[in-house]
Amino acid sequence: DIARDWIKAEKGGERAKKDFFNLVLGLAYAMRGDAPDHVRLLERREAYPEGRVPAEGLLLVAGCDVQHNGIWVEVVAFGADRQSWCVSRRFFDGATDVQGKGAWADMEALHGEEFPDAWGRPRKLDAIAVDAGDGGRANQVYAFARSRPSVFAVKGVAGWAAPAIGTAVKVDVNLDGVKQKGGAMLWPVGTWSLKAEFYTEMRKLGRVSGEETDPPGFCHFGDFLDEGYFKQITAEYLTAKLVAGRRVQVWSVSGANHLLDCRVYAKAMAEYLGLTRMTADNWATLRQLRSAPDGA
Repeated sequence: DIARDWIKAEKGGERAKKDFFNLVLGLAYAMRGDAPDHVRLLERREAYPEGRVPAEGLLLVAGCDVQHNGIWVEVVAFGADRQSWCVSRRFFDGATDVQGKGAWADMEALHGEEFPDAWGRPRKLDAIAVDAGDGGRANQVYAFARSRPSVFAVKGVAGWAAPAIGTAVKVDVNLDGVKQKGGAMLWPVGTWSLKAEFYTEMRKLGRVSGEETDPPGFCHFGDFLDEGYFKQITAEYLTAKLVAGRRVQVWSVSGANHLLDCRVYAKAMAEYLGLTRMTADNWATLRQLRSAPDGA
């Protein structure tokens, strides 16, 4: 009976979950007021195929979260007004302790993969962020990024003051402690602000919800995405914590959040490429290169 109540509460949103914890389990519940409702996001999926870059997707990037048993990946396209499209989400199953084998072989294929655009022309990824943080696979990530200019080894940085993408530091040194020429670089990513921005964007309503237009920053999700995807991208929430006698906001985790990390790293790559810095002329030039061919 309790299991049935929980399944029903999960589909009912935050208020139903709170009632379940309070009235069935007799426990306190931390409201996830800052996390979008994954059920609502699931309901507003759009009919577009996985793996195809939309017409306005002028930047194409990927974020990757490395685990011991595989690598989570999300490929995301971004437009000039910060609209985003989930182009593909994947899990490369396999060990990640040996470079070039297991899941890393799939990563090599991803690095060279060509994604068709709206007119069937091939597009490669502009940038790939691979998490070298706390997963215990930093050396393998550095090795993968070292010889691939479009691959960035990244590490999440906590705090609201951290920029979306910071200044890289060299992580390769020789036995004398001297930084090696052409060595791997580690890029800090301000995950807190990027998560908050992503959550704000996911709450925006567009044409699929009956609005006249899709607003700047609107997030598009294809109907190939399942409920597990939406649970992962909403698996963190802001909560208050007592630190040194004062209450501060921190991000807490309610479940598997690998694809949320992937989206955050993908957004960091878009920022690196100039998503919020490029001028109208810059975007016009990029659109000429990547948008509709002559006569289309």
